[in-house]
Amino acid sequence: MKSTHTAILILTLASLTTGCVHVTNMATAKRSSGRTVLDEVVGRNYDKIIIIIGINDLGYGDAAWGEQFRKVIRGVKSRAPGAEVLAHTIFPVNNARARANGYSCTMAQVNRNNKVIARVAAEEKIRCLNATPVLTDSSGQLPYNAAGDGIHLGRACCRRWYDWVCTVL
Repeated sequence: MKSTHTAILILTLASLTTGCVHVTNMATAKRSSGRTVLDEVVGRNYDKIIIIIGINDLGYGDAAWGEQFRKVIRGVKSRAPGAEVLAHTIFPVNNARARANGYSCTMAQVNRNNKVIARVAAEEKIRCLNATPVLTDSSGQLPYNAAGDGIHLGRACCRRWYDWVCTVL
């Protein structure tokens, strides 16, 4: 009997490792298990794998960053050939709140990198999920109170994202 549940892996860089993993070293950075982040998808029967690149990767823009992201997509596809692989854009930030908490990231950087993510996803023929319209206010930024530090989504914002992502999958 076929299961009515969909097995989904949300592959984020920071939550899958004890060290700092960026798109630039995702294929080689080891977890405490001795396996790479990409190796964690091997031998599992996921229906969908969503690759979410985090805010830490904003500093790695440009073409080289896009090519590293492409390698991540191809690595996941090769290790989980039965899964639908999806890209997800970087979550929006609130410029003023981020700056007040010592972060230099801006929505301009997020938008620039999200264009790279969307382009690479299209070239690799995978869907790209973009939650920015769902999570931003009329200024095009994350609302000031949606994240305590301006970059890491608060509970209510995470719930809004979760409800949205469930509708698009």
